Amino acid sequence: MVFTAQTAILLVLIGFGVGAFVLAIMAGTGTITHLVIGSFHHHGLRRTVALSLGVVAGAQLGAHISLRLHGRIIHWLLAVALVALSARLLIGA
Repeated sequence: MVFTAQTAILLVLIGFGVGAFVLAIMAGTGTITHLVIGSFHHHGLRRTVALSLGVVAGAQLGAHISLRLHGRIIHWLLAVALVALSARLLIGA
């Protein structure tokens, strides 16, 4: 990873790097867009809040676990998760 001036500024100002900042902007934009066009009917907003809380908790847990596991194991676990998700999508289709 290249440590740039932008990364340093974001780390100091908001506590995380460029990738996380861009992801937060994109996720926020998508959420606001769906709110404005009315995609969240009845249970949609409640589901979105529940998923958001799960994402925040999962990100913290993932960051903690990643400090203890080697990169090779993390890649293997990601591959297993993606295969499981693919199978679920294919079975449900």
